[in-house]
Amino acid sequence: MRALGVVLLLQLTLVAPVHAQGLGSCQDPWGKRPGLTGKTRAVHPDRLRERFARSIATHDWATAFAGAVAVIDTTLNRVGGQSTEFDRIRRAFVGAADTVAVGLARALQRPQSELAGALAELEINQFRPVTNVDGNLVILQSNRIPLGITLDSTRLSADQLEAVCWSGWSLHRLLSNVNFETIPGALARIEAQERRWERYRTNGPMQLPHEMALNRVRRFVVPPRGSSRFNPPRFDLVAVHPFGGIELVRTDDAVATTPSVAAEIGGATFWINDWKQHIGASWVLAYDSDGRIGRGPLVRLGGYVTAGVLARTDAGGKSRKSLLINIDALRLLKPDVAPQAVRQAQSIAGEVLDRLPPR
Repeated sequence: MRALGVVLLLQLTLVAPVHAQGLGSCQDPWGKRPGLTGKTRAVHPDRLRERFARSIATHDWATAFAGAVAVIDTTLNRVGGQSTEFDRIRRAFVGAADTVAVGLARALQRPQSELAGALAELEINQFRPVTNVDGNLVILQSNRIPLGITLDSTRLSADQLEAVCWSGWSLHRLLSNVNFETIPGALARIEAQERRWERYRTNGPMQLPHEMALNRVRRFVVPPRGSSRFNPPRFDLVAVHPFGGIELVRTDDAVATTPSVAAEIGGATFWINDWKQHIGASWVLAYDSDGRIGRGPLVRLGGYVTAGVLARTDAGGKSRKSLLINIDALRLLKPDVAPQAVRQAQSIAGEVLDRLPPR
């Protein structure tokens, strides 16, 4: 019997629960009203919301947050006692809350479009108590404290654990409300960026693979800053870009046309008006049907027509000028834009040809 009793005692010892560090829970007290009395009642999320209801209603978040931090500081001091462990947690919590309070006041002074980025820098989710992969209850996880502060329920009183738990959820709720106000602006910015990229892809001049690589390298070497990181490039380089075109030469009584093979040696395309329009310029070489080389500037005046003025020496040794037109045939396949492209080409050709001497 004595031996059996020893065996049973050993079995009970082996299966008895062991209190791991961080054992305990800290659920969001949503819908759970605080008691009428108690040391921790003041930091319950509902109590703090009622206390600073006017500031919250007017979206005076800086005042509401600073007031909540002051109440939390007083409450944590009240339940502290002589606990060294709790004092360590209290100092870390209040220090983080004071830092965020100052940062929040500054962030709210920025334009609405910059608020989301400012809140990200404050790491507003650090006040939410969570259970980590090791099963420990932690709070204040941030870049400064990657592992957070462990809330060890075996070394804290019930009031101390509850005070930190409710304080964390209270600040987390307040900051979540501030962050919620950035959502409409963020969605609008995302939609605007999507439209910019769509205009950039569909309305801009075609880039050949080597030009795409060149512009990607340029963007890597000189990376854009701020919101420019998410928008299309403001300008693109053009390099060794061949194309087919038509040359127009004014004669005594008519306009002569001849096919031409040309290449933009180097240039750039600039986007303006929120990527709704683009202009460009480059230096071009062109061969006419007789194999004579023409050189000159080329200007991209819209999404359909590129025009340039070439100078070349004819068979008689006389310098001649001609107008080089490159029409984007793919865009002309769209019936609604074809008339606009034709009118644009006619207008450009008329203006330039009037300034060229007859052959």
